[in-house]
Amino acid sequence: MNTSTNNISPTSRVVRIGTGLALAVGVGATSGTLGVAAILPLVAIYPLMTGALGWDPIVTVYNRVNASSSAVTGTGSHAHAA
Repeated sequence: MNTSTNNISPTSRVVRIGTGLALAVGVGATSGTLGVAAILPLVAIYPLMTGALGWDPIVTVYNRVNASSSAVTGTGSHAHAA
């Protein structure tokens, strides 16, 4: 089991931080309803935090599900040839 604390690439980290900042700054440029102005910072938190930490819980779950399903079907990198 991989216990690495970083599961996203440096490029992905930069993109996530940029996206989070763009969403957070977008609040100032929003002239819409209060609901839109309130939701953008909440949406911005996820890419900002995952980019800053270098770890994404959704990627962890996705990798574990794929590892277990490939082990069951024998299609993973650890499958043995007959």
